[in-house]
Amino acid sequence: GPFFESIQRWLNMDADLMLFVFLPPLVFGEAMNLNWYHVTRAFWQSVILAGPGVWIGAAIMGSITKVLLPYNWSWVLCFVFGSIMAATDTVAVVSLLHSVGA
Repeated sequence: GPFFESIQRWLNMDADLMLFVFLPPLVFGEAMNLNWYHVTRAFWQSVILAGPGVWIGAAIMGSITKVLLPYNWSWVLCFVFGSIMAATDTVAVVSLLHSVGA
């Protein structure tokens, strides 16, 4: 029926469609609601966390992956996995900030 067809279309949706069509309006909409006072006050903290903080998180996650998971992955693959796991999800962060009233 129509419900099953709708589910099939969502399951077969191209990932690029999600990335290039749905995500930019979400990020743009949140950027338009930014309070510039808070942005300027937290700029350097954000830069430190977004740069070295993600690198350190990726390195720690890659090392933990190499030691704990039984897959016998190479170090490069472990660090790639760690970098994926350490990436910041912008929409989730903005949603969290809205939920706490920031």
